[in-house]
This record gives sequence, C-alpha cells and structure tokens, in this order.
Amino acid sequence: MTLAQHWLIGILLLLLGIWLLWVWFSFEPDLTKNPRSLQFASSAAYTDFLTLAKPNLEARRLRFLKQVDCPIFVEIVKLGFRRLVTDDLQVELATDKLAFTVFALKGTNGERMLVACCQGSLRKNPTWVNEFGHLCQLNQVGGLFIHLGVTNRCHGVHLSCTCSIHLLSGSRLINLLTRQDNRLAWLFQVLETNLSTPISARITT
Repeated sequence: MTLAQHWLIGILLLLLGIWLLWVWFSFEPDLTKNPRSLQFASSAAYTDFLTLAKPNLEARRLRFLKQVDCPIFVEIVKLGFRRLVTDDLQVELATDKLAFTVFALKGTNGERMLVACCQGSLRKNPTWVNEFGHLCQLNQVGGLFIHLGVTNRCHGVHLSCTCSIHLLSGSRLINLLTRQDNRLAWLFQVLETNLSTPISARITT
C-alpha cells in the first residue's frame, strides 16, 4: 500500500469511530417500544414498571447519565399525578442501603412529571444526604449526584389534605402519605408491608 492509501484508511477509521461514539451517546431508549432495553433489578421490578408505564404512553424516556467518578441512574417518567396538590415539590427518601430524590414537577403543557435521581448507598456516600434541598436547573451536574428540580425557588404551599405519591423503587411500589409540619416541611409515613428496613422521607417546598 502507498502512503496515501494508509492515510485514507486511517481517516475512514477515524470517521467511523466518531460516528459510533455519536450513536452511542445520543441513544435514548423508547420505553413504549422496547422497555426491556433497560436494566431492571428483577422481573418484579420490570412488571411494576410496566404497570406504571403501560397505561400512560407519555412515559417514553429513561435516560442513563454517567459521571466520571460515579454512575447515576436518572429516570424521567410522566405519570399524571391527579391527586398531587402542589405544582413543584421535592421528596427525599432514604434507607440504610439506598438514597434517592424524587421531584414532582408540572410541565409546560400542564402534565405532571416524576423525576427521580438515584445513586449509591448511604454508607458509601454519607454526604449525599446532606446535599438535599438545593433546587437548581434540571440535569445540572453537581457534586456526587445530579440535582433535579426547577430554576427558581418554589413558593410556599399549604398541604392541608392528604395526598399520595406512587414511585417505583426496585421491585416495590411505595405509597407515601403526607403529614403537614409546622416548619414548612412535611414528614412522610411509608406504608410498605414487605420492607424489612425503615424508610425515612421528607418533603420540602
């Protein structure tokens, strides 16, 4: 081969590599077409997910975002919170093994959206819990996890009635009931019979 042919082959391989990287990082699975393209902890988790997502075809995207140090699983699922009484709120959940943040947001066209941020264990990342409560731009990477929320602070809201939020955690469907607190924060009582370890939850506005 001549030198020019070597250069041509090298350039073609480089372009092929760039195209493959673009395809890899731009891929977003469509849950309504192929939910099994995602990884679930168990078959029960997959069944629970279908129970939530199937009746609502707006639940289309689950995106995997990765940081250099620690991979983060972020799911954005539109579920239509009919019994949710606030437009913007933040829910914090923690067990001895897992911690994640859930935001219920109101979309521009009026739909409800559940945004969940999940990472690691509390024992490995104890500072992660202390990072809660800071709302910033959606998908902005900060610290050990991705902050999910809104760009401006939510105004104070009054949760006078009991409402429920359904979210998927592993193979369990957890129901949270709100209780009003005098400090403009609301504590949750978790109704989960199959859970061996206690879960603490808090909602802030």
